Amino acid sequence: MREEWQAALARHYRELWYDDSTYPDRKCFYADAFIKPIWSRLNLPTARISRDGRILPATKHLFIHGHGGHPLFALPSQGDVYLGQELLRLWDGFAAAVGPSHVDTLVVYREIVWVDLFIELDGAERHFITSLRSNQYDADDFTLLGEWKDYRRDAADGP
Repeated sequence: MREEWQAALARHYRELWYDDSTYPDRKCFYADAFIKPIWSRLNLPTARISRDGRILPATKHLFIHGHGGHPLFALPSQGDVYLGQELLRLWDGFAAAVGPSHVDTLVVYREIVWVDLFIELDGAERHFITSLRSNQYDADDFTLLGEWKDYRRDAADGP
């Protein structure tokens, strides 16, 4: 029942906020995770809760947001689940709810960056955008398969 309601809400929100054909990025969405601590003495999966490194029992909610910051689709999971592990399941659930033709690109934060996931996304013909810190890698750290495109946009490096 929860999945049916969630799919109906995702379809409604997409139609309400993202059906405008004049908006160029209407098929581009952002994936993120929210961690909620669970105050319990039970042995539950844990997650890093705060910047000071506290690890507590938790639940994690994986979200797909639209360009307006609207949460459009959620996938509840255990606190020790990593967004990259569930990214395809999250994407598939959202695409099934709103229709695959309405989802073209997913923006994800840099922590999901690993080669196996890139290969899996590429094999599924999924478009994604991610970011790296400007000092995290250099062009020489990659095996070039085509022309190198250096996209930088931060205060230190300029546009």
